[in-house]
Amino acid sequence: MADTVQGLTQVDAEAALARFGPNELPRPATRDLFKIVQETLREPMFLLLLGAASLYLFLGEIGEGLFLLAGALASIGLVIFQEARSERALAALRDLAQPQARVLRDSAQRLIPSRELVPGDIMLLGEGDRIAADALLIAGEVLSVDESTLTGESAPVSKQLAQGSERFTADTNPAHEAGPFLFGGTLVVRGQALARVARTGAKSALGKIGHSLSEIDQGPTPLQKTASRLVGLLGLFAIGFCGLVFLAFGVLRSDWVAGALAGITVAIALIPEEFPMVLAVFLALGAWRLAMHQVLVRRSAIVETLGGATMLCVDKTGTLTENRMRIARLWTGEGARDVDQTMALAPEARGLIVSAALASSVRPVDPMDRAVRACEVHPEAGEAPISGEPERTWPLRPEMMAVVQVWRLAGDARLGAAKGAPEAIFQLCRLDGAHTQRLHAVVEAFAEDGLRVLGVARCRTAGPFPEKPENAPFEFVGLVGFRRHGEGLVGRIVVGPI
Repeated sequence: MADTVQGLTQVDAEAALARFGPNELPRPATRDLFKIVQETLREPMFLLLLGAASLYLFLGEIGEGLFLLAGALASIGLVIFQEARSERALAALRDLAQPQARVLRDSAQRLIPSRELVPGDIMLLGEGDRIAADALLIAGEVLSVDESTLTGESAPVSKQLAQGSERFTADTNPAHEAGPFLFGGTLVVRGQALARVARTGAKSALGKIGHSLSEIDQGPTPLQKTASRLVGLLGLFAIGFCGLVFLAFGVLRSDWVAGALAGITVAIALIPEEFPMVLAVFLALGAWRLAMHQVLVRRSAIVETLGGATMLCVDKTGTLTENRMRIARLWTGEGARDVDQTMALAPEARGLIVSAALASSVRPVDPMDRAVRACEVHPEAGEAPISGEPERTWPLRPEMMAVVQVWRLAGDARLGAAKGAPEAIFQLCRLDGAHTQRLHAVVEAFAEDGLRVLGVARCRTAGPFPEKPENAPFEFVGLVGFRRHGEGLVGRIVVGPI
């Protein structure tokens, strides 16, 4: 497959990298140590504390002034240390998040950092790969792609090869159920293919989301707003009372110097210097405790907002899902039956799950394959084991949207299992029109209940399996309905005290 498609040369790739820039998401402005110190010293609480310490030193109260100054420096140091630690951890996480990409360069396969991908590059994609940029599927198999990072939908979508006229436009988005469009940040759960990179960095679908997030203006927290108002009111009150004391001493005792000293002393007494110190220490300790539970807090003041939350409501099309699937309903010749993971299955239902497992990946990435493999059902004696490796596999193809796997039995016998789109399975089993119409009604009933439906078929041959699965004598086994794991939960998470 890779031999028939030519990738960029290294010279062309370097020129494109200089033109389009690296394939990176927009990063929020980082804060160095100087910026963290500057932001911290602008906090009203610290300004109040430093002002009180300065007044004590000005009046000659060296002990009181140095004590307050030491407390202010300790509080500021604790906040700066915690926030600088969070910035370093976030930078390390960004570096670890840089994936690698397999590309064709100078007609040879190379493994490069994803940031070096450029439009026109040919990516080699396989099961389990994280797609590093928006791309067009141009060769290989039909891919099943998990787009939950962009759409929130846990079920993978099928991506078919591009036709001659299909191109990325400004309106191309991950809402397509099928098509040749692949998006950065999504995961390949089945298939192998080649894709031509179309959009990188901030122009990709994921980059547009990152750009919008980077433009969010971080305003002051409620506590910071309240502290600013409190400092202003206390400052005005202290200055006003200081003026009254100064005038009283000057008018009544004619001692203006003593009046000035008394006014300043009263003003200092009115300033609650312990208040900002306690708040600063509590916020820094809250951020520290969160860090002990592997939660990064970029700004200590955010702890106040988090501590004030009693309920976090999350909504995603009315449900919460966990990017996992589970088998919810089976249909065999005996009819449909809802499935409970703890219930005993009838023989036909057991045979249906076994056949689906034999058609599933041995090391599954696809959520539906995982759901099938999770069922503790084993083949009957003489049948192929679910563990081990199949003898041969036919992946999804545009002309047949089903996966076929062949297992070798005793002697020369073979057991084939197929799983895929119901229409493809009906065609593979050569069902007549009346039978197909009845099964379509069952599929529609499953779909109306929000289930993803797969058809399952199997066949046994006495000798080698045919080269084309379409020539094998497949028999229809049944339908499997999947539901997203966790669907129907109420989006409520209770946040405990910090």
